[in-house]
Amino acid sequence: YDNPAFASQIPPSLAAAPVPNARQACAAMSVAFWDSPSTSLVLTGITGTNGKTTSVTLVDALCRSQGYASAALGTLGRSIDGVTEPTSHTTLDSVELQAALAALRDQGITHVAMEASSHALSLHRTWGIKFDVVALTNLSQDHLDFYSSMDEYLEAKALLFIDYAELARPEKQLEAVMNVDDPAGRSLVERAACPIITYGLEPQGSGEPDVTARNVTYCGDGSRFDLCARGGTVPVKLRLLGRFNVLNALCATGCGLALGIELPSIAQ
Repeated sequence: YDNPAFASQIPPSLAAAPVPNARQACAAMSVAFWDSPSTSLVLTGITGTNGKTTSVTLVDALCRSQGYASAALGTLGRSIDGVTEPTSHTTLDSVELQAALAALRDQGITHVAMEASSHALSLHRTWGIKFDVVALTNLSQDHLDFYSSMDEYLEAKALLFIDYAELARPEKQLEAVMNVDDPAGRSLVERAACPIITYGLEPQGSGEPDVTARNVTYCGDGSRFDLCARGGTVPVKLRLLGRFNVLNALCATGCGLALGIELPSIAQ
């Protein structure tokens, strides 16, 4: 418990201990109970106001295309091999989440792409997870019933690129994928405690982002563009409409590169 007033309500027959933050302690206990499942998984966590679900779905598809046993967790639910079953929240409570990751590990899943909502980060639902890759899609006005300001909302997202970089060690070296078309992404590039792959459609002061699209055209059956990254250029026909989905594809591309997938395979 983290409220001293609660101590007098605990029956003597129950073991109890005061902690600085009960939610964080519950998450840490869940990690220990299920033997730190994230350590045995290749985990991608994606945060942002919009685009999390699409980007997670694309990263899951990239992993499956490489023959990995992959799953996705997020707003749509739990998806294994493209078959989805509903769950309660975008990001599960820490006890449910660690149980779900342990179940995936135990059934032979090796790669997981998951949504990391700001609420989950603030409420420590994801605490103790060792991510391999984390990404920011964007930040726009939302959840101001929960956060007192946009700055506070941004700080919740920032945890994934600062605190979780330290949490990943020593087993993993976290890598971040950041949308630098978005002011929040540009600000987090300066603060992240891990290597960064930038993505976006707009040139930046130092040149193009690490992952970008040129010659973008939109048509009735999707979007077409030249995908550019790491000195390579490959054509892409994306069966998703709109500029925002091109950005989601660039986010997934950055995650794919961080996971060791080659650019032509990502384009395919």
